[in-house]
Parts: sequence; structure tokens; C-alpha cells
Amino acid sequence: MKKLNEKGFTLIELLAVIIILGVLLLIAIPAMTGIIEGAKKDSWISTAKNYISQVRYMALQGDISLPGKNQWVPVLIKDRPNGTSRISLEQGNANNSVYNSPWQEYRTCVVIANVPENNGEDKYIYYFYGVDNENNCQGLTQESELDRNDVQRRNNANCTLTCNALTVPNATYIGGYANS
Repeated sequence: MKKLNEKGFTLIELLAVIIILGVLLLIAIPAMTGIIEGAKKDSWISTAKNYISQVRYMALQGDISLPGKNQWVPVLIKDRPNGTSRISLEQGNANNSVYNSPWQEYRTCVVIANVPENNGEDKYIYYFYGVDNENNCQGLTQESELDRNDVQRRNNANCTLTCNALTVPNATYIGGYANS
């Protein structure tokens, strides 16, 4: 009897490869999603630090008012009638969060607090507070403590206040906005 030339794969072999690929995808997709989300949160923190740096620069230039001793004042990110920002960033879009959602007006700001040193000299502490239209948020956080784990995705339970209703440690709100 003549033996046939067997080329190709059997059905069992093909099914085994498909099952192995399926298992690998089940492992890889959640891992990649976590990596992408972590990168977005890191970018959010980087953007917050960029806003703080720009506000610090504007304060040095005299473009915004600094608070007196034991006082604080917010600097709105969206401070123009058309809902855009006069705070320009070297990189990125100043009007949207990293989730490509616009910052909420009166709910995204840099807070400048003047908490004097023991010797009475002014010490300005900068905070960031931000909420976008998809309810991604960062509660009021001091610049030195900004961390990706504080960025909340689509959960603004800790971010329900407007910038003028925040509570800043050891300082009193002076009213208004530094850039209005």
C-alpha cells in the first residue's frame, strides 16, 4: 500500500495552539491595561507638577497675588470666560486632563498657602486639586506628596468641593482667586 505524504497540522494540534494563545491573551491584556493606566496616572501627576511650576513662575513674575501669613488662595486652571487656561504648559494640553477630558471649572486649581516658618518668614506651600469632566480626580495634595496612587479614576467621592471650599492645613481662605 502506498503511503500518503502527510503535510500540515492535525485538528488537535491547531486547537492546542489556539487554546495556548487564548490563555496568553487572558494573562497579557489585564497586565497591559494596568501598565497603561499606571502611565496615565504618572502623566496626571507630572501635569499637576507642571501646573504648580507654572503658577510658581507666575507668582515670581507678579502675575498672580500671593496670600498673606496663615492664608491661602486658589489659582484656577480654567480662568478665562471661554473656559480655557491662561496657564500655559510647555508640554501637553492645558485645558484637558491626561484622560482627554476637560478640567472642571472652579474644581481644578493650584492652591498657594503661606504657612510661615518658626522665625516668621513666609513659606509658600503649593497644592494641586483637580477634577475632570469624567470624574477622574486628585484630592487636595501638597506638591511634595503627589503620588499616582492618589489619582482616582471615575470616582470623585473625595473631590466634590469647589476650589474655594477646600480646607488647607494651618491657613485661612482669603476669598476670591489669585488669578481673577
